[in-house]
Formats: sequence, C-alpha cells, structure tokens
Amino acid sequence: MCYNPIAVITENRCGGGEIRFNAVQGYRMKKYAIITMDVEDWYQSHTFPGEVDKSISMLDGMDVALDIMNARNIKGSFFVLGEIAESLRDKLRDMDRAGHDIACHGWSHARPLSLEPEEFRAQLLRARETLEAILGHPVHGYRGPCFAMDDERLEIVRSLGFQYDSSKIQPQRSSKYGALELPGYETAFPLCLSEGELYGV
Repeated sequence: MCYNPIAVITENRCGGGEIRFNAVQGYRMKKYAIITMDVEDWYQSHTFPGEVDKSISMLDGMDVALDIMNARNIKGSFFVLGEIAESLRDKLRDMDRAGHDIACHGWSHARPLSLEPEEFRAQLLRARETLEAILGHPVHGYRGPCFAMDDERLEIVRSLGFQYDSSKIQPQRSSKYGALELPGYETAFPLCLSEGELYGV
C-alpha cells in the first residue's frame, strides 16, 4: 500500500507526468497521470437542442480547478471550443503562459460524426485558427466533442497537422462515440497509441 501520493504533471502528448509514490516499505513505483478538461459551457452539450438561456455560465468551475492546479504546479491539457475562445482570450493566454496545454475541441460542440467530413474539416480549421490567433503559436492537440470519432475523421485531424488526438475512450463502439479501428497504430505508452507523427491518447 502506498501513502502520500504526490502528483507532478508535466508535459502532455502522451508522456503525461511522472508520479512517484512514497511507500511505507521505502520502494518507489512509477506511474503516469494526465489531467485534461474540456472547456465548454453547459448549454453547448448536444443534450440541449434549440434555444436556451445562456445568461448562466458554468465556466467558473474551471477557475476553481486552475487555482488548485496552479497552487500545486500541476499542468494539464484544456480542450477549448472555438466559439467561446474569444470570450476567454485573456484567461487562455494566462493558462498558456502558466504552462498548460491549450488544445482544440472543435468549433461548436457538434459531434464530429454528425458532420459531413468537409464540414468537420472546416469547423476544425476555424476553431484551431481562432485559438492560434489568441495564443500566437500553433495548437497541437484535438479532442472530439462527446469523444465522437471515427477513422475517417481522425485522418482529417492528422491531415491538418495535429500532433495528438484525445478522442478515444472505452468502450468506443456506439452510435454516440463511433468506431476507431486505428489501423497501423502501436502502443507508445500505456493508454497512448502512435502512428507516424500522430499520437492517440
């Protein structure tokens, strides 16, 4: 049994951060942890179709998480929707300067499988360009809204030059999540696959 776990999360892109647990017996075990958060508001879920009252925001929860993480020097990856990025411009820049990874979560939280491939490509480009204009540097990561992804759309992510995708979950096969077969991918780290220059976390 291990006691007093101390988490140190460093870089993203699969490596996560190394966590070493101090045990009573004096031995150390190597573990990995990756902290990620989707930056979206409650009304952007596909659960609420149509017009809703957007005057109440749930994004203040992100501030609480950031305060905890920053106080402990824990870094994370934040997958941001393009349509709210401008309203978070200063916060995203502060997060970026603090060493957090700002990644893309699409434009409007439309599930990728609900979009034709060319519309998916257009929305993904729009979201990434918006984030890059705010940050002043490239954005490397992507996570599909609702983790909805298939091999065709993953190939679009790759073709646009993203370095990692964080859309695969278990179980992946359903009408909501789609099916990722990931042909040609190999295990790079536990729970992290790679094929060429693209990593799947």
